[in-house]
This record gives sequence, structure tokens and C-alpha cells, in this order.
Amino acid sequence: MSETCFVITPFGGQFDDNYNRVLMPAIEAAGFKPIRGDSVYGTRPVIDDIFHGIRSASVLVADVSGKNANVNYELGISHAFKRPVVIISQKIEDIPFDYQHLRFVIYDIEKETWAADLAENVTRTLKAHKEDMEQRLGNDGRKAALIGQWAGTLNQETDDGPVSIDTEMAMVPTTDGDIRGKWILHSAALAGYTIAFDVTCSTFSDQFIKLDFVSADKTIMTFGTFMARLSANARRLEGQYVGYGSVSDRIVNGAVILKKAAE
Repeated sequence: MSETCFVITPFGGQFDDNYNRVLMPAIEAAGFKPIRGDSVYGTRPVIDDIFHGIRSASVLVADVSGKNANVNYELGISHAFKRPVVIISQKIEDIPFDYQHLRFVIYDIEKETWAADLAENVTRTLKAHKEDMEQRLGNDGRKAALIGQWAGTLNQETDDGPVSIDTEMAMVPTTDGDIRGKWILHSAALAGYTIAFDVTCSTFSDQFIKLDFVSADKTIMTFGTFMARLSANARRLEGQYVGYGSVSDRIVNGAVILKKAAE
């Protein structure tokens, strides 16, 4: 699953068409999943959905054309959360002064090729942004990013079909410079067990992390390895695990997605 790009634009008319026809494909081409506020609003207050969308995104794209009040409000929220933003606008005069040092793309709708040009520039800018984040993170940064609370799901194949298991992980630094912690699985599907593992952060390669785990309570799985990809914003771990099931006496595997708790 791709990292998310939260898109801030005015709603209606040309801006809806620009989002659907130009921005969505451009963002997807850069390897991000585009999300706009009107696609996530649910039963919670609207502002809560906006806060969540901005805070959980790896990057934002904001169209400030026309100095729309709602757009500038959400842009301010992104600034408060220290989220990276790519700004687009039909006029450079519409870009707030405090944001003119950031990456921005100007598009002229009077130009015949404006849509293709905008898409190309947004894709290129987002790709450059992702490369910058990955280079800044480095191995030491990836290791430090593991520290904290994580929660998510593990999808495992069983004799009765796929099972979704709630899982959480807590990682802390040790005095010898390692990162260690606990990985816990909660599932009635696993005979009602709560399974706890001692986890050690092992090796890194680019954005990939190897976590080794050993059963802390000697229940139904003994040991294994979790190979995960850390997202560019260091708030998502996604990968595959393989382990030995001591009760089943066989190798078990599954897909894991973990998200870091807000700090």
C-alpha cells in the first residue's frame, strides 16, 4: 500500500476536475495514494478528519489559487504539524509569504498544455521530495524512528483461511545502542491466545528493516523474522513475517502493517 498524499484544494467546479483528472494520476505516478478531505469525512467532526488526514500523510499538495480561506486554514494546520507541503498555484502572488521558500509549482490554465505540464511537475516534485526524505533518514534515523508505540494488523493464512490479527509493538533503545521491545498479537482466532515476543532490531538495507522475534511466553509460536519497509515519513512499517509454529510444528507466515502512534 502506498504512502498517502493529502491534497488541499478548494471544492467544486474546476478544482474538482483538476483533482480527478490531473492531480490524482500525478500523485499516484510518484508512488503516493492521493486523499482529499471530501473522501475521508465520516461521522466525526470535519475538523477531526482534516487533522487526521494531514497528520498521517507523508506529504501534502496544496492548491492556493485564489487565496481560498479553507485552503489557507488547512495549510496552517500542516505547518503546525510540521508536515511537508508541495504548493501549486495559478499565480505566484497567491502563495503565502511564509511558504514561498518551499517547493511550489505554478500552472497557467491559459496554456494549452497546462494539465500535462502540471501533472509532470507535481510527479517530479513529489519524487524529489521522497528521495530527500529517504536520504535524510539514513540507517541511524531509521533505527531511531522505531522507538515508540506501534499498532496494526497481521494477516495470516491458516487451514481455515486468512485470519486478521490485531497486533502492537513497543520499541525502546538499550544502553548498548540496540533497539529492542515487545511484539504482541491479540486474537481469539489463535485459540484465544495473546502471544508476546521479544523483538530485536537487526539489519537495515535502504528503507528495509529486519526484526527478529523470540517467544516471550512459550505459547504457540517460537521464533521468526519480520522483514519490513519503513515509510519515508518513518511512521509506517509494512512487510512480511515468517516464523516457526511450535504447536503446528510448521512454518507460518503473513503480512504485517503497523502504524506509529501519535507522539
